[in-house]
Amino acid sequence: MTSYSLSSKSYKYWLTIRKSKRIKVFISVDMESIVGVVSLKHVISDSKEYERARKRMTLEVKAAVEAAKENGAEKIVVANPYGNMINILI
Repeated sequence: MTSYSLSSKSYKYWLTIRKSKRIKVFISVDMESIVGVVSLKHVISDSKEYERARKRMTLEVKAAVEAAKENGAEKIVVANPYGNMINILI
């Protein structure tokens, strides 16, 4: 399980929510928010750097989805609402 640095009170509150409610997660991601994407070369589809940025983006989304699952999410929706909407590798 992923570890968090929450206060004891916050952790107890989180456990209460987790046990009492269905957790739904919506993840909206765009290329510009990914670690390492620092240039237009990363977001232009005919660039070598674009494919690298897509791989990074996919790995970050995958990590977020796995963390959500580990923490009890019952429904997870991932959206890439910008540009051509095909940046995530599936």
